[in-house]
Amino acid sequence: MVYLKKFATEEEYNSFKRNPVKKYVSLISATGEVKYDESVPNGIYINHIDGSLYTYDEWSSGGFAADQANGVAVLAPECSFIISKQYLGQYNAWSADTSNIISGVFTTESSDAAKADYSGLANTAILAAVEGNSVANACAAYDCANYEFPNGVKGYLPSVGEWMTAIAHKDEIDAAMSLIGGVAFDAKYLWSSTQVNAEKAWIVAWGGILVSMNKSRGGNLIKTRAFAAL
Repeated sequence: MVYLKKFATEEEYNSFKRNPVKKYVSLISATGEVKYDESVPNGIYINHIDGSLYTYDEWSSGGFAADQANGVAVLAPECSFIISKQYLGQYNAWSADTSNIISGVFTTESSDAAKADYSGLANTAILAAVEGNSVANACAAYDCANYEFPNGVKGYLPSVGEWMTAIAHKDEIDAAMSLIGGVAFDAKYLWSSTQVNAEKAWIVAWGGILVSMNKSRGGNLIKTRAFAAL
């Protein structure tokens, strides 16, 4: 969210105390100068449906309703995203195709390489297009691509790198999710959009740092959570 602030003079602009988690476009009427400040510190925030970001304390003291929260936002050097407030339906498979490499999706059998995959949005676009309408809501990427956040933005299935970024801040995310009435991360295993090979996809464990390639893409005991671009 970008906030427009109008100042009469340069001195008034310089003395303005900025909220560090909000972006400003400032107009100085004395000179007609426009100044744009888009710096937002890395961290965990609550994303309001109007696009603005609030710290846990700001949201807690701000009197907001749960339905005003779009999700929990994560800003990190490697990637930034919003986590949905709920899981997507029941347990589902990663893909209906369990015997072919899906071209264009980040694919690796190396855990180190998987942890460096931050291309969840691109992976999901390919996976969802491959699934099409033939499996309806059966598969993880399709579900995420068709999930709509409260602000109307469509989701995607996060990559291993994005999941690992979130897990590194799990306690803060869990606290923020509880504050906005979200569903707690109680699933041990979660699908990522990172492909292992023609038969498997990577999964992660919210409760720890486990990243596993030993799961069939057709398995249906793994949960799905959507992320959205920030």
